[in-house]
Amino acid sequence: MLRRIIKSISPKVIVEVVGYETNKMIINEIAHEMGISTIELQHGVIGRGHIAYNYLINREYRHLPEYIFYYSDYWKHTCDYPVAKTKQIVTGYPYMEEQMRKNKSCQWKSKNMKVLILSQPEFSVKLRSLIEDVLKQFQHIACNIEFIYKLHPAEYSLPIETWKELLKYNNVKLVHDGSKSLYSLFAESDIQVGVTSTAVFEGLAYHLTTFIYHLEKTDIYMKDLKETESAIFFDTAFELVKLILETHKRTEREMNLENKFFVKNSLNNIVHEIQKVVEQR
Repeated sequence: MLRRIIKSISPKVIVEVVGYETNKMIINEIAHEMGISTIELQHGVIGRGHIAYNYLINREYRHLPEYIFYYSDYWKHTCDYPVAKTKQIVTGYPYMEEQMRKNKSCQWKSKNMKVLILSQPEFSVKLRSLIEDVLKQFQHIACNIEFIYKLHPAEYSLPIETWKELLKYNNVKLVHDGSKSLYSLFAESDIQVGVTSTAVFEGLAYHLTTFIYHLEKTDIYMKDLKETESAIFFDTAFELVKLILETHKRTEREMNLENKFFVKNSLNNIVHEIQKVVEQR
């Protein structure tokens, strides 16, 4: 069926996301046989722990895309993906650039420091328990700090009672639906706390001070952030409280203005690179 569809369309190039999804792999094989180029656009975190982007043997795999377009050069070195080096292209992330234009970082922050918590379904129970402990400790500390607990979209359907222990504290706001953009939350925040979410990298594009909860998969996906001092790992609620207070004491936020995770002008980059692929056929 897929072969018939591709033959009837006769595309010059196929652009895809999530290239390891079953139908995409079948399409990639058919396209390879028909001499049609396939391009995968990076859609999230790529790391050593992602089975779809790490291969022990570097040979030709017909089910993989011919090209992959990365957010930046950084992502090329986070995995062993057997696509020719000349066909691993840096283009950027158009959706994030668009959202950053709409949600610019607030030059004048509120007097209250804001800490954004990025929840993930896989780590939800552990992260919720940690933040409950953090909020409990902050009850006895005099400082102007607000917490924004942002649920993952996959958690929106869960009953709000799941987070009832958090809601007992008046310095925390629970974002449990899509009424507020994640990027608007980045723009108004000073600190972000996460585990392995792609959103952590997007928050870094806003130069947020970044703390990573050190759990079982953190070393696999986020190790480079620690090694490049882009983020600080912590293990306990006590450590996180200390890190937040140390940040709160700074008169100015220390920012690395270089954004190494996402290159700029991404949409034009992607269009230009697709045109080059088409012209080569």
